[in-house]
Amino acid sequence: MYSKLTAEKKQEFNQLVADGNFSKSEQLEILQSKISNDNSDRLRGIKLTVVKKIALYVAKYTGRSIASKPLKSFVNYLTNFEGKSETGIRNGLIKYLHFSKTAAYWTARTIVFIYL
Repeated sequence: MYSKLTAEKKQEFNQLVADGNFSKSEQLEILQSKISNDNSDRLRGIKLTVVKKIALYVAKYTGRSIASKPLKSFVNYLTNFEGKSETGIRNGLIKYLHFSKTAAYWTARTIVFIYL
């Protein structure tokens, strides 16, 4: 696992171990935790990129500004859903992009918050 770290991360880990007098098992636990956190940060970054792309697509589709064409009409067109914009976006994300319900919920809320 240590070999998976970048040179900078190896240096940070070595400094932490030198300062802390950790046992081998504690060092392994710290290393596993660090790698796990790095992976979750990477996944969070990917999700944020997807949200940004969706928001840019909404902005591109609706023209200069959301005010000129309501977000609701975009959602109705995209998802054939008549109802709350947030629900329509969420359903579209689940159906077409295979988002989990939780990720779709928060992505839809973010889009509505930004554009409405």
